[in-house]
Amino acid sequence: MNTKALPFSIPLMDAIRHDYERFRFDTHQYSHQGLFTDGEKLYAVILDVENNDALLDELREHYDKYHTVGIPPAKIVGEITQGFRLIESRSKLEKTLTHGQPMTIDETINLFVLHIPKKYHPFHVDFLFNTNEFNLTFKSELTRSEQEEVQLICEALGYQGYDFVFNIDLTMPDFPGKVEHEPNTRNNLVLTASGLMQKQFSKPLLTRYEEDEDFWAQNRQSVFSGDEVDQKGQYLLPKFEEPKSRCFVDASVFPRQNLRVYLTLYEQVIIALPLNKDSEYFYKMFQLGKYEFRELVARGRLLFVAPQNLERYSQELLSDILMVDPCSIIFSRRLAASPFEVYKVNQE
Repeated sequence: MNTKALPFSIPLMDAIRHDYERFRFDTHQYSHQGLFTDGEKLYAVILDVENNDALLDELREHYDKYHTVGIPPAKIVGEITQGFRLIESRSKLEKTLTHGQPMTIDETINLFVLHIPKKYHPFHVDFLFNTNEFNLTFKSELTRSEQEEVQLICEALGYQGYDFVFNIDLTMPDFPGKVEHEPNTRNNLVLTASGLMQKQFSKPLLTRYEEDEDFWAQNRQSVFSGDEVDQKGQYLLPKFEEPKSRCFVDASVFPRQNLRVYLTLYEQVIIALPLNKDSEYFYKMFQLGKYEFRELVARGRLLFVAPQNLERYSQELLSDILMVDPCSIIFSRRLAASPFEVYKVNQE
């Protein structure tokens, strides 16, 4: 996208293209020609509205439903006139990097904490709709090569075309190291980056969680594009792919019965760990002692999934699992990717 030919800054144009694409998808039956600019204004060209004022009014009203408040809208016209320049739609890569829609500020910060190496933490990110400046503030001065590394990471995340400005703030406090998600609040389902939770969990647990983050960073493009060339290894861990009979027991919310019933019928039992419950609740629910539990994990009879934020699970129970076999549990990102791998295999 040629930023010099755009009438607005990059952040604004990203939001405008997102709004337009939603509108175009919902009105696909009409002859959309694309989003254009004459250097000053934006135009959505739909051939059907030429000499049809009723349809024009209807589509304007429809477009308003997808128009983000505070974002300049495009004017709907019926023809491409001289001087119009086509604005490219968002690419598959751009949609992949932003989850298909603009992120909130908390989601954006979480994304950068996830991808910018911890040796550069803490830092602050700031970019405004009315400017193409991308301000990054660090606690210590970065060398030229370090600045280039951080800029490359930002651009790889989809923030391209900005003027990157690096600042220093020696008084910047470290990240708190703990994150609490309260019920019925925004962003409480966002998978918190490990860089924001360094004081909240044990080192073995954080190490295993960071492996899940690294997996996502390496394979996200492959997951969404289906391109096996970009895939870095298998999505599932080896024990989850063994040719054995298995069942899935969702113990995340509602209690389940004696585990021995499942073990009698299946070679492996995959358990979704309980939410907001201590380890004693888990052992009592399945009528297991700790020794029995550890033996079953060591033998590969029990596997686990933890699809939500770490703080929603018992740290003691997670530690018991990791102490015996760190590869017997998968976290949210691998779990989210696994259906795509199964789908690709079934398509072959």
